[in-house]
Amino acid sequence: LMYVFCDLVSGGLPWMGYAANRERAMCQIIKEYVHGERETAVMGMNAEEEIKANPSTGERNGKDRIEVLLMGADYHLSKHRQDFIITRAKKFGEATPLEESLPRLTKPLAMMRDETKCNALRKVFDHLSKLGY
Repeated sequence: LMYVFCDLVSGGLPWMGYAANRERAMCQIIKEYVHGERETAVMGMNAEEEIKANPSTGERNGKDRIEVLLMGADYHLSKHRQDFIITRAKKFGEATPLEESLPRLTKPLAMMRDETKCNALRKVFDHLSKLGY
């Protein structure tokens, strides 16, 4: 339900492009990355192999990145486009495209820098993780 709230507030979630393509493993990796359960979310990897090789324990092992939930749909879709181009190049053994040749990232929403909102989300997600259902 909190993801729905974040989606309504910001207009999109970091994994929305992957969800649209039914790439469940990549969605899981990005969620774990946002919640600090994964150090990185490397684009261009085989997400299913990554989950098998490095499964998440469900415990935080680093700083969370809750602010990513508030970056907005335009940012997330432009990031997904960039990631897709890089992933495709890696898949076909091509050189990684230069940054200036990639589509530009859209500016994230200003609310992602609002510590009050980010801390409130942290408290809610922290509380939800402690519920025993």
